[in-house]
Amino acid sequence: MAFTCPVFLLVIFLTCCDYTLGLTLQTKLGKIKGLSNTLTIQGIQYNYSEFRKIPFAKPPVGNLRFEKPIKFGPWDELHDATEFGPSCVQYLYPEMAAYLPNVNTSEDCLFLNIYIPSDTSRSNKKSVMIWIHGGGYEFGQGMFTDGSYLSVIGDVIVVTLNYRLNIFGFLSTNDALMAGNYGLWDQKLAIQWVKDNIESFGGDSRSVTIFGESAGAFSVMLQSIHSGNKGLFQRVIAQSGTADSILSTSSKSRSLTQKIADSLNCDSLLTKETVECLKSKSTKDIYQAYREHSSSGNMTNLKDKTLDIHLALDYAPVVDRQFLKDSPVNIMKNRNSPEFNLYKSLDIIVGNDESEGSLILDYLEPLKKSLPFNIKDGISSNYFCKHIVPQFVEDYFGDNLALALSICMKYYSKGSLQEQGQNVVNFYGDMTMYMPAVQSLNSHALRNYNSKQFQFLNKRRSVFSPQQDSYPWFKEAGHSAESAYLFPPGQSSNNIEDDVNTRFAKTLMKYWSNFAKTGDVNSAGLPRWPTYNLITKQYALLDVNVTTKNNLYQDRVDFWLTQLILFHNN
Repeated sequence: MAFTCPVFLLVIFLTCCDYTLGLTLQTKLGKIKGLSNTLTIQGIQYNYSEFRKIPFAKPPVGNLRFEKPIKFGPWDELHDATEFGPSCVQYLYPEMAAYLPNVNTSEDCLFLNIYIPSDTSRSNKKSVMIWIHGGGYEFGQGMFTDGSYLSVIGDVIVVTLNYRLNIFGFLSTNDALMAGNYGLWDQKLAIQWVKDNIESFGGDSRSVTIFGESAGAFSVMLQSIHSGNKGLFQRVIAQSGTADSILSTSSKSRSLTQKIADSLNCDSLLTKETVECLKSKSTKDIYQAYREHSSSGNMTNLKDKTLDIHLALDYAPVVDRQFLKDSPVNIMKNRNSPEFNLYKSLDIIVGNDESEGSLILDYLEPLKKSLPFNIKDGISSNYFCKHIVPQFVEDYFGDNLALALSICMKYYSKGSLQEQGQNVVNFYGDMTMYMPAVQSLNSHALRNYNSKQFQFLNKRRSVFSPQQDSYPWFKEAGHSAESAYLFPPGQSSNNIEDDVNTRFAKTLMKYWSNFAKTGDVNSAGLPRWPTYNLITKQYALLDVNVTTKNNLYQDRVDFWLTQLILFHNN
């Protein structure tokens, strides 16, 4: 989904990374050379190893473009894993590119990176955490996430990975011709690679957690309802995204593929010849066509040059009857299916930041000069009810006028622009994030006595919360705020021994790593997660800002649950 990239102005830890002698390891696939590194956090030195740019799939180019990935296999010579590989093809936002050690992009991008605590060995195996990055299925890369902090503080192995994005990862004809979901298959193959090979790096292949944020959270939850993943991982952490969110999948893929084919002078009737033609085109030509013919590629979709906002993701996973046997909502309802049984068998953490709907501001920002109000002052009720709600309902609920009216009335403000602005943010977050999170947790908890479920709510802002500077009326932590505390983005010049952000980050890392090891979150010295009754089920709630306030937006969640019941019954 759309994302405003902040300039990273502050960091949580003093960090000093010294790259020392290289490390050579014998694995089942062959010899590999990595790095032995040192990380200093608040005056304490940690040693760890790092292996970069490990290929888990053959380059998806030529005849392998728009196909499921193929296992890379062993290598004959010593594999150099001391440098990061390129990102998958995407637009690199300048603010992000400044922090990437490799600013190249390529279709040959299916690599993973591994961070390992120093005392790891085959006789002292560590639990494994596999991070799947977000970015609206449009941008992002494994190397942007520095897994060393979580690895050394949590005493776990952290794996980050790339997967195909945008048109290269999700182009689909909605049939067997080009089934789509290549990015999801990439993720699955990377997870399989970890299962098969992580013991060579001192990892416990029977204790694997997949976790991700935003589109990464959508991804890990979609992986959790793919029955072919049975046995590959035991636990899941979904930060700001669930499989049953309307944003996790797309229903527009076939029509978009026709536009792409036509623009590249390929057969728009979508035949085998179309596929061959698309595979013959250059990377640049295909990506340019994507940028010109998708709302995702251009951030906003202005129909007939109006100020209407359409929030749908164009290139995203689809129900292909292979990876996704049915829609995620239907899978959650079919409690006897292999897909739901896999989901129910996993321990899960699902949660959100307090103002998830901050994402909608990224769609409004490019329009600010054309709007009849100043976004810095808020959003007008008239604009919300005429240019956001009807379009949202049209895209997702078949132009249901009754639903549009109900939404407008629920989130309508008779007060200030500031209040209406926050209500608009709440509207978007409630429908796309909070309500699906509650549904996912309730589905998992119902008559489930064998696995655990937790919910978190983050209220602490971070460098990933730029909205507070651009929009004075914006409240609380925006989308992805918690990520900066798990993966500090950069280096600090001051060693703050007892900073509240540092304590919070270390607590969060401990919660996540404890969960990865045991399926629970607590250990000595950490705050207990309070337990609340939510809707009709009971599961643990973590307010990761370590307060006792239970602010779960109960009335707003109830509104959406009621509206969806009415919608599906009509």
